[in-house]
Amino acid sequence: KMVYSVSEQSNEAPRLFIYDLKTKESSSLQAKGLARKCVFSRTKNDTIYCALDQNPPAATYPDEWLQGIARTRDLLWEINFKTGSKKNLDAERTFDVSKIDVSPDDGFLYFLNRPDESLWSLKTK
Repeated sequence: KMVYSVSEQSNEAPRLFIYDLKTKESSSLQAKGLARKCVFSRTKNDTIYCALDQNPPAATYPDEWLQGIARTRDLLWEINFKTGSKKNLDAERTFDVSKIDVSPDDGFLYFLNRPDESLWSLKTK
């Protein structure tokens, strides 16, 4: 499986999709964001972790985000792409997430906060 994002209109946040390499079928994650802000679970087959901005700024994605013109205020989510259920992992802090990864046991997410390049970890369990 792979995750990808599609921008259908200029100045609109891209929508996220999962593509199944075996069945060659796509399904929507029912979320807006950048695929590079997502990482697949290492222990759960139907789970992906994503950093999502609930009110993303109008921008040309991913270009203006990559250039640092647009900044996001991401919350971290666990998404089951089979059932569609979403779980917010920390509603208290927002980040502009980049370089996200997950520990081998899914116990922690690791990522950089883009504005200051600081390294963060978030306990997921």
